Formats: sequence, structure tokens, C-alpha cells
Amino acid sequence: MSHIERQQLCNIIDSFCDPSRRPPDALGPRLAYLNLGKSRSEYLTALMVLLPNISHLDIYDSNSDWYPCLFYSGKDLPFWLKILGAAALGCDGGISPGFRHLRQIRIRMGPLRLEHISKILLLPTLRTLILVNILHEGDVDPLWWHCTTGASPIEVLALECSLVDSKAVATLISSMRALRDFELTFDPRLLEGPGEGDDNASLPKLHYPTLTGALEKHKSSLERILIDDDSGALLSPIEHSERGHFGCLCMLDRVTTLSASMSAFANGRCELANGNSKREGVFECLPPSLTHLTLGIGAENRVQADGPWLAEVEGLASSCRARLPALQMVVVYEETWEVLSPNYTGPIMAGVERVRDMFAGQGVAFELHTYLL
Repeated sequence: MSHIERQQLCNIIDSFCDPSRRPPDALGPRLAYLNLGKSRSEYLTALMVLLPNISHLDIYDSNSDWYPCLFYSGKDLPFWLKILGAAALGCDGGISPGFRHLRQIRIRMGPLRLEHISKILLLPTLRTLILVNILHEGDVDPLWWHCTTGASPIEVLALECSLVDSKAVATLISSMRALRDFELTFDPRLLEGPGEGDDNASLPKLHYPTLTGALEKHKSSLERILIDDDSGALLSPIEHSERGHFGCLCMLDRVTTLSASMSAFANGRCELANGNSKREGVFECLPPSLTHLTLGIGAENRVQADGPWLAEVEGLASSCRARLPALQMVVVYEETWEVLSPNYTGPIMAGVERVRDMFAGQGVAFELHTYLL
């Protein structure tokens, strides 16, 4: 839209805001139902109702500067959220047909909590939900959660640049009928600035067993899992241990792509088909359908020639074809405080080359990437 077209649209919106300038019956029954006030933003938002072919919405709330100091209350929710919520619940006076092609919504959450968007999960054509910049401690409030277990048709869920407690993430996942793609970036940098100095006990927690329990319910549909933990170097050993581990992922036998921190995996017990269990190594409880595996190595466990990560990956390389017959590629991402020279030939590279050769012998590609903190 050109500058002139935007100005013309603003002039039209201004005329709608002023009843004395508004053409008779200009709103029509669908906009009249919304009981619009005099806010330009309300009328601009209401245009969504008149655009039946909207397939993607990208929403950046203008009040995001409140966050993380203040959140919306139930009475001052933004107008766009009220429209979408009413459409999802079917109590919209005929608004719903305007969203019959809506398949993806991306929201910069800011002062919004997960409870505020729970109605949107019920939009019948919505398949992809991307939530950015979320701060949510603890579980959701059940009194304000409007989406029951398995009621949402969403198949792709991404929580980007988020700091959401795993209990709340599990509730969100459980609301979906058949999740196919799950992405979570746990980023404590969201608290930089206004939120700094909060009591750590009340901050959102990343807990891998809770996430595993929620994802297991989608074992017949889940194909991709990406969990990126950006807080590794900021945590103490005790805080790392409190996060637990994935445990056995063998039941997720449709997952082809898995990306997570190395610390999310640990020796544990793997459930067998007969109900018994056996002790397994770090990578022996992975989904048997895996084709791509990505591992993050935090700066606190940075790559070393004799580092424990290398021994575990070497163990995977020696027998990956038997355990993971579909595996095609393994990628290790290393956080580091220093950049290695491209011509560096120290002991680390000898170990990496050995692992690369072992994977190649199994027909699997191996890559090591480093990035500076």
C-alpha cells in the first residue's frame, strides 16, 4: 500500500469514528454489531471482518512497551482479540465467515498472557500459531482458560523468544487435537531491563519431563520437535539438574526431526513393548523414525577433545544405523566464548574428524557449528 493509499484509508477510518461524518448505514449489520466507539484503532481492526480471504495475520500490539511490568486485565483486552475470540466461540453476530480462510496467526504477546488468547485456539480453520515474546510463570489459570483438551485444530505451534513455564506449555499442547510441529525457544533475556531482579523462585521453569508428558499425547501425529534453551551459561549446576531430562522418546515414532540441548538427554530407562524397561545410554531412547538430529552444546560444556559429549556422540555414530535406520544427518551446535581459527588443527578437530568418519561409515552426515556468545 502506497503512502497516498494509506492516507486515504486513514481518512475513511476517521470519518467512521465521527458519527456526524459517517455515511448513513455505512457500517452495515456486521460492523454495527461490534458496537464500535470513537477509536481509530477499533475501526481499523474491524476491517478484518470485511476481508473474507485473510489467511495470515501478523499482530504486533502497540502496547508491548508495558511488558514485562504490566499485563492486560480481562476488561482492557485489545479490540482485535475480542473480535477473534467472539468469532472462535461463534457468538459474533455473523462475524465468523470473515475468518473462514484464516490458517496462521503470529502474535507478539507483550502484555498478553496465554489465558487471553485461549479463545483463538478454537478458530476452526486455524492450523499454525506463532507466539513471540511471552512471559508466563506457572500454569494457566483454569478459570480463564477457554480451550478444553483436544479442542483446538492447530497443528503447528511455535513459542519464539519466550519465557514460559513448562506447566503452561503442557496445557497449551494438551489443548490441541493433533499437533504435528512443536517449537519452543526458552530465552531468559526477556527479563532484561524492567523485569530484572525478580525472585528466581517465581520465574518460569523449563522442565523436560513435563514437556515429554504433553508431547506423548500427540505421538500419532507429531513429526518435528525443536526446543532451544538459551539460558545454559546463566544457570548453576543445581538449576540445570532441576530441569530433568526427556526420558524415553521411543513412543514418538513419527518424529523425523529433533533439536534440543545436549543437557536434555541423559541415561535413563527405556520402556519396552512388553511393559518392562531396560537401562539405556544417552541416545538409545530416541524416536526410531529420526532422520535429522541437532544437539546444542552450551558454553558451560564447551567442546573439548575428551569432553563427555564427544564420547556419547561417538557411541551413537558406532551403531546409529541399527538403532536409527532412517537417520540422515547429525548437527552439533557449540556455544563458545572464543572463535577458533578456520585453520585450527588442535585435539578438538581430531576428535571431530574421527566422529565424522564414523558417521560417514554409517551413511550419515555430521556437522559441527560454533557460534560466539
